[in-house]
Amino acid sequence: MRPLHLTVSAFGPYAGVVEIPMEELGSSGLYLITGDTGAGKSTIFDAICFALYGTASGPNKEAYMFRSKYADADTPTYVTLRFKHAAGEYCVTRNPEYMRPMKNKDGFTRRMADAELTMPDGKVITKVKAVNTAIEELLGIDRNQFSQISMLAQGDFLKLLFADTKDRITIFRELFKTQNYLTLQNRLDEKRKEIYGQVEDGRKSIRQYIRSIRTDRDDVLSLEVEKAKKDQMTIEDVLALLNELISKDSEVKKELSKEQRQIRTELEQVNMRIGAAEALEKAKKDMLAAQKKLEEEKTKSPKLQNAFNEAKDALSEKQKLEKEANKIENDMDRYDTADRLVKEIREMRREGELIQKKHVAYLKQQEEKTEALTKLKTEQESIKDAGIYLQKFQMQLEAISREESALKEISEDLEEWQKKEHKLLLLQDAYRKADRNFHHLNQIFEEMEQRYRDGQAGILAAKLKEGEACPVCGSLTHPALAELSDYVPTDAELERAKSDAGDARTLREKCSRETSGFRQGLETFVAALKKKISRLAEMEDLTEAQTLLFGDADRTAETRIRGKADDKRSEWSEGRTDKEAEEENLASAGKRVETLLDTCAIRKKNVRDSIQKETQKIERKSLLEKQIPEMESEIAKLGEMINNLMTSISEKGAREKEKQTQLAGIQANLTFVDKKTALLENERLIKKAEMIQKEYEGADQALTKHENNMTKLQAEIAAQQDLIRNSKVENPEQDRERQAELKKAQNECAERGQSVGTRIENNRRIHAQISRQAEETASIENRLQLVRALSDTANGKLSGKEKIMLETYIQGTYFDRIINRANLRLMKMSDGQYELTRQKSAQNTKKQSGLDLGVIDHYNGTERSVKTLSGGESFLASLSLALGLSDEVQSSAGGIRIDTLFVDEGFGSLDPEALNMAYNALTGLTDGNRLVGIISHVAELKERIDRQIVVTKDRGNGSQIKMVV
Repeated sequence: MRPLHLTVSAFGPYAGVVEIPMEELGSSGLYLITGDTGAGKSTIFDAICFALYGTASGPNKEAYMFRSKYADADTPTYVTLRFKHAAGEYCVTRNPEYMRPMKNKDGFTRRMADAELTMPDGKVITKVKAVNTAIEELLGIDRNQFSQISMLAQGDFLKLLFADTKDRITIFRELFKTQNYLTLQNRLDEKRKEIYGQVEDGRKSIRQYIRSIRTDRDDVLSLEVEKAKKDQMTIEDVLALLNELISKDSEVKKELSKEQRQIRTELEQVNMRIGAAEALEKAKKDMLAAQKKLEEEKTKSPKLQNAFNEAKDALSEKQKLEKEANKIENDMDRYDTADRLVKEIREMRREGELIQKKHVAYLKQQEEKTEALTKLKTEQESIKDAGIYLQKFQMQLEAISREESALKEISEDLEEWQKKEHKLLLLQDAYRKADRNFHHLNQIFEEMEQRYRDGQAGILAAKLKEGEACPVCGSLTHPALAELSDYVPTDAELERAKSDAGDARTLREKCSRETSGFRQGLETFVAALKKKISRLAEMEDLTEAQTLLFGDADRTAETRIRGKADDKRSEWSEGRTDKEAEEENLASAGKRVETLLDTCAIRKKNVRDSIQKETQKIERKSLLEKQIPEMESEIAKLGEMINNLMTSISEKGAREKEKQTQLAGIQANLTFVDKKTALLENERLIKKAEMIQKEYEGADQALTKHENNMTKLQAEIAAQQDLIRNSKVENPEQDRERQAELKKAQNECAERGQSVGTRIENNRRIHAQISRQAEETASIENRLQLVRALSDTANGKLSGKEKIMLETYIQGTYFDRIINRANLRLMKMSDGQYELTRQKSAQNTKKQSGLDLGVIDHYNGTERSVKTLSGGESFLASLSLALGLSDEVQSSAGGIRIDTLFVDEGFGSLDPEALNMAYNALTGLTDGNRLVGIISHVAELKERIDRQIVVTKDRGNGSQIKMVV
């Protein structure tokens, strides 16, 4: 690719339209771009890069910054580049997004970014995205590769020349895009730490379980338990000890259960005898209490009768009170009229005060609005340019929203997977419960069936009598009768137990079918979920989703390392099931999705804040355009309103005097001051009358209740006397003593049984937990050994080995190729004296190494650090590195050739001899029809290079271009 003609308009420091006919420079050789500092020399390369790719040549400039601050408002911003590639000529025109004045209106409108590419056959390609795609397909390289091939920035490579391994790693990460290998190193180290933590957690859990083992203090095995708690036993010995403890406690529990049954039978018989004695004692106490209450009620009769007579006599006063209340009620209408006049007078006074306050307020408003009008006009002038950046912020918000929507879709599917996993666990738990319930009920049925068969002989024997024939054998004598067992189930009980066991079996089978079907559905869901995530990761604009799946935003890099990553994942999966690996991967994906969503939320909030601020300015500007004329009208109206208020005050005063006269005439004929006082008196009279009636009714009810109570007590005494005469009780004190002994024995037996049962359940649970945790921990330890070896190797932490990380090793391969190409230049520039070399052996195994750079001095046969080179020698070495990188990028891009090269600054530090060597080396680059442009203001270069592009700066009118050929 060779530029032929470049046109820039209102671009950077160039205020108007500037033509740069680069075809006049010829097709090969050197030319110089010279001029004042800041005049716009490097902007020429920025313009070429923007025309081709829509961005600047470096990372510190955005396209919207290209609008010239010197340009007139009507001058459009654009770049047109006509260039030759292969056998054809192409022309591309591109403009950035910027704000331009509106036609026939005040204010600005947004000019959107646009591009147009004309092909050799006359075909025109439009729209930014389509032109970008066509340029990359045409040239075969992207913007980063074009910048590295075409622009040699000396300052960056001088840093690279003197950097140590640690600094070079950072520099090469940007140049060679090796961030993915660093990410792999970090993930391996994170995985090692994670698995180590799991191993420690497993060991800690086992120790915690062992400390929870329970045993009887008097048990000889308690000493062995103490040894286990002090970590003096192996896991196998601990499990064996738990089995022995459980077996011994199970035998003890059986004996305690038998003893409890015997105590319970005897206690029931004793309780029945004690209950009969307590009922008799209670009857005696109840009779005495009833007799006492009857005597108390008899003493109340005279008092209650007197109270009734007094209340009845007071009824005559009630009639007088009601008559007085009726008289007050008849005067209520006149009280209403007086109260209405009082309210009207009070309202007139309040309205007069309000009108007076309004008069003062309107005067103050008139003054304040006049002052506010001045401030609004000042504010209107300050925000006249509001809205310039609104559309840019809105486009950023839309891009973030698209990325967030795609991530939320993944997050929702992962959340659904978690719910389904939880439901599967619930179904599995329900099946286990149903299975245990079936075995329990079936065991009960089998035991009841055995008791039923055993008890038949005992039941038959209970009905035989001496001298009567046996229905089985016909014998008239029965020397050895069978005895009944403690408990024999009936036919109905046996049938019910059988039915319960059958229902439990049916439920277990149903739970099994439901669990199996749901698990198969979940496997199908997970497979679909992974396919869905893969499809989302391949979306063109969802770069974060690619990081989620592959840890690599660069799809090219993902395909490059996929084979190795698959091998690593298969090694990490050793020692664990596919199910566990799948759950871990999906759970990890969920966490990373949430992190990306949080990042999107923060970015969206920042952009929304910017949009809100810009929108507020626009809204404020529009509001001011309405407010200012409205406020001017309001100020004019305030004067008219003030005059009207004074007239209203006079009218209100006259009407108030008239109402006062009417009120005085009505109040002269009323007993009370106002209606409220009259109502209070009326209410008092009515309440007093009601109280007299209430006291009469209460006295009547109390007398009636008293007479009913006496009748009930007499009936209760007669009933208790009958119960006492018919009761028979024998030795209740002896039964109570025996009851206390049996209850004590029963409680002691129950406490021992509960203690033993708790120990059995606890030790069984601990046995299962230790077994499971020991197996899981052993599996995790195997994984830890593998991951630790991978992590130490990738992060350069192998003991006694050189500290070379995976990323450094990959960078070293690129560095070797660049050094080889750089030495072709450096040997020529230094007249065969110097050759760069990468020091592969580390002097200190405790520091990171692998990218240290040295120089071989062929004049004396020594190798030393590049930091010992002089200033001029350092420049030659850094220039060689720059040329080496350019050659390497062209080679890695498929042999793409760019016929135009730019070298930016760095020549001012060279002595004449070094400058001459550099000049000769750059002249050598022009072989084969290559044109090399040197960006510099060094005077000696101006004398050597005839073809020049001279850039001059005018502080008021922007920069200009002059061709010297």
